[in-house]
Amino acid sequence: MTLHRMPMVAEPSLRLHDDQVRVRHKSGQVVDLVLDDQTAIIGPEGKATLSTLTHGRRVIVKVEPLGDGHGRAARVQVFGT
Repeated sequence: MTLHRMPMVAEPSLRLHDDQVRVRHKSGQVVDLVLDDQTAIIGPEGKATLSTLTHGRRVIVKVEPLGDGHGRAARVQVFGT
């Protein structure tokens, strides 16, 4: 399993659904990533919840490629307030 580290920013028009988050890569590319019960969300104070993922937050996402061409957010590290 290959994990890719991708510095991203949560989209200003952040779409956070039950199982997906939309983020913008520093290159400008917008990426939809699958979230699941295995996704680790890490905030400034340690372990965090989905409510930490608000629009404009800077994040680093470790992405696991899925067989269908999509990516799964294996780990999301959130920065800032």
